[in-house]
Amino acid sequence: MKKLNIRRLVSVSSVGGVAVLLFVPIIVQSYLNLKELSYPAIGLRELSEIEQQKLFLFNELGGNYREFSLLNKVINCESRWKTDAYNPKSKDYGLFQINQKSWDKKAKEMNLNYKENWEDNMKLGVWIYKNSGIQNWNWSKKCWSK
Repeated sequence: MKKLNIRRLVSVSSVGGVAVLLFVPIIVQSYLNLKELSYPAIGLRELSEIEQQKLFLFNELGGNYREFSLLNKVINCESRWKTDAYNPKSKDYGLFQINQKSWDKKAKEMNLNYKENWEDNMKLGVWIYKNSGIQNWNWSKKCWSK
């Protein structure tokens, strides 16, 4: 399993009705293990599914915040972070709305089930971005380039 190197885990807690941000230095062995962390005394909480997905994306990009920020916007525009997003007309799947006709062969070469597994969809989406560029999501550029 892949290790995630996280410098800070951020959580919001409420103390006397005032929101407080907690920054806790931590190395997380796996994003799946985040569910096992429980520090109610200091206000940490389990990460939501979308937060786990964003953490996974950040890790897939090697911690590059500039790229993460861009692809976070792309995913938000393409699928609103819905893992089961599907466009029957274009046959686009998942978080990145990956086109079956264009990328099915590459997905098979990489042994990725991008249609049903959000992690595989994200891995393929990052590969497409790194190897083919952002223009693959040009149709939604008006949304993510703001």
